Amino acid sequence: MLSNKRSLLKMLSVLTMIILSIFMLTGCGKKEKNNEEQAAENVYLQPVTDYFEGIKNKDINQVLKAFPEFTKMSEKITADDINDLYAQYEALYGANIKIDYSFGEATALSEEDISEIESEISTVYTDVENIYITAAYTVPVTVTITGDGIQENIQNGENTEGTENAESAEENPSSNVEQDEMYVLQYNGNWYIM
Repeated sequence: MLSNKRSLLKMLSVLTMIILSIFMLTGCGKKEKNNEEQAAENVYLQPVTDYFEGIKNKDINQVLKAFPEFTKMSEKITADDINDLYAQYEALYGANIKIDYSFGEATALSEEDISEIESEISTVYTDVENIYITAAYTVPVTVTITGDGIQENIQNGENTEGTENAESAEENPSSNVEQDEMYVLQYNGNWYIM
């Protein structure tokens, strides 16, 4: 009876070693950890995403979520401002405005840079005490704004084809690509844009 238990234990330990070896060699279980680590690493992009998604969806609350409370952006940005922005885009690029964005590789700021930002924030927002930023990045953002293009009116039966139409297309593009650097800061454990 005792020998059967020993052989069973040996067989279980060998089987366990084989299963562990298979998991280690195939990387099973590691993929979840990588996805979790990647999500944790990219959490600083959330306020930038909130900002652009809020503009895309004309959701002022989502836009405001991207900024720290001490900036009092709710007093500076309204839903009318987003609607005005869309009206400007429609005047430039035509109807059916679409906004797409993508991120480049973020760069972590040094402690010296963070200290400078803390100092600048304290200068601008004098009613806030003890601004302490625990981390910060610059994030390159490419924003593409597209529309249906400006439609030229044809009056008095005039034909606008040919060179005039080509010049018109150059003057009234149907899209625009802008590149910018945005700052994301970790303040009170949350990430915000500045």
